[in-house]
Amino acid sequence: MIYSLDGILRSVSNDFFVLECGGVGFKCKSDFKTIGNLSSLLNLQVKVFTRLIVRESSWDLFGFKDIRNIEFFDLLTSVTGVGPKASLSILSIFSPDQLLHIINQNNVETLTEANGVGEKMAKRILLELKGKIKQFSVSSGVILPDNNKKEALSALEVLGYSKKDVLSILEKLDSSLSVENIIRSVLKKIGK
Repeated sequence: MIYSLDGILRSVSNDFFVLECGGVGFKCKSDFKTIGNLSSLLNLQVKVFTRLIVRESSWDLFGFKDIRNIEFFDLLTSVTGVGPKASLSILSIFSPDQLLHIINQNNVETLTEANGVGEKMAKRILLELKGKIKQFSVSSGVILPDNNKKEALSALEVLGYSKKDVLSILEKLDSSLSVENIIRSVLKKIGK
């Protein structure tokens, strides 16, 4: 699994960008907001957080500049019948904070403003995510003290560890540790 990429931004298109890392160009699909933010960074060093979605007919890599966007991309794609395309459409017009507000307010009409999101899909998203967003708050993401612990949690989940198994260990670790040291500490405590 590819958790993040750090490389030179070589190309930006309407719905994807290409990040060159070690001579290999990674095509990452993304939302319009991320694409817009990246367009001014052409030929510069950029770090993005990624999700690889493997299907029978394709392997697609999705990239986001902000870790909160990838958290909400994961939430949206966890909803029955909501794929990456609809998730990107939603993230193209709503920030994570706006989505939290829409979900808390059960605002079907506003959610249908996203291209390809009809009333039926909007209702399903609101219904399924209502209980899942309790772990999020406006501008704070997952309830952990800092971004390093959030990044470490995401990386550990990519490695196959469940959030339930590692949260109690993460909460006891020093917030000033680097992401790498946090991951090492968790793995040592788990016994790997």
